[in-house]
Amino acid sequence: MSRGPLSKVSSLKKLPGAAKLLKKSGSKWAQKPVYTLQETRTPGQHSRQKVELRKKETGVKRYSLRERKDHVYQEVSEPEDDDYLYCQECEDFFIDSCAAHRPPTFVKDSAVENVHAKCSALTLPPGLSIRLSGIPEAGLGVWNEASNLPLGLHFGPYEGQITDDEAAAHSGYSWMITKGRNNYEYVDGKDTSLANWMRYVNCARHYEEQNLVAFQYHGQIFYRTCQVVRPGCELLVWYGDEYGEELGIKRESRGKSMLAARRGEGHPSSSTPPHPG
Repeated sequence: MSRGPLSKVSSLKKLPGAAKLLKKSGSKWAQKPVYTLQETRTPGQHSRQKVELRKKETGVKRYSLRERKDHVYQEVSEPEDDDYLYCQECEDFFIDSCAAHRPPTFVKDSAVENVHAKCSALTLPPGLSIRLSGIPEAGLGVWNEASNLPLGLHFGPYEGQITDDEAAAHSGYSWMITKGRNNYEYVDGKDTSLANWMRYVNCARHYEEQNLVAFQYHGQIFYRTCQVVRPGCELLVWYGDEYGEELGIKRESRGKSMLAARRGEGHPSSSTPPHPG
């Protein structure tokens, strides 16, 4: 999402799995992935058992499709992977409402009556602004201009054209959404008349500046604050370490990034998706 030159198919903000999110890799804000559930579990068992189950899967991008046969008795359906939300404070998954912290807050977009070319910018929620990004050559970005945005605040869904055309992967504004075994579609926010303000959020260059994580929920893409975002701070998201590795992108700490820059080495985020504002 950083708007530098596109060097490979990094324009796609890919999210395989209920949430191809950030794993714990040295950052307290890293997002844990959502894993396939095969049986009913108590809430405290979710994280540990999901990890063990997912490690055993090799060919499934996301949840397994189940054959449901007719029964005389009432069948209770198991939740799908993207029925789950994640509590940043409990560091555990839940459905609908966290037992300790109540239901999460979803911030609604500002309503726009008439569709036109600048529709996406007008959907910006109160307290946020779209202006020049603090990332060099990144174009526009989204900033918090009001009060603190608390931990675990949800934004979305990400709006755009829904398509199964793989060409959307190159637009610089697309998320891949998984809909089952080898079944995908894209939500492409390139067209400003169809997208919302979330298309302007840039990718974080290193862990220290990341304050949003992206995840799939009920077949749509949402962003969630993974730290308190103070007034005057730019909103910056990341789309997952594993996908970054597939693209040859390796995020490092600010110190390592600055050291690499002084040595004349390429910045680890130089291949992040461009999306000129």
